[in-house]
Amino acid sequence: NYLKNLAEELGIEENVKCIGRPCFALMKFMDSEGKDSIELRSLFQQEVIKGGILFLVSNNLSYSHSDADIEKTLKVYGDALTVLKDALKEGNIRKYILGRPIEPIFRIR
Repeated sequence: NYLKNLAEELGIEENVKCIGRPCFALMKFMDSEGKDSIELRSLFQQEVIKGGILFLVSNNLSYSHSDADIEKTLKVYGDALTVLKDALKEGNIRKYILGRPIEPIFRIR
């Protein structure tokens, strides 16, 4: 899995995980305590959108995607993960987020 290998290469495998089936994998973003990190997810989403890729939390592949589409997506994901690595190393994720972090749609009442 490209994302798993890249996260390991960047040393952020404890913060970014890809779970599920390859054709519909979900990305999970966690802080240093292993809890969901809305800030890391916000930063990743911001960076991939800058690169022209729409991302929520899943990777939705279809037969309409060309090899070039997939290559572009992987490059943009790699660039975004590098930004996450820098933010984690610096210890200030918020500094990298333009605007407010995303908010969960569903909440427990």
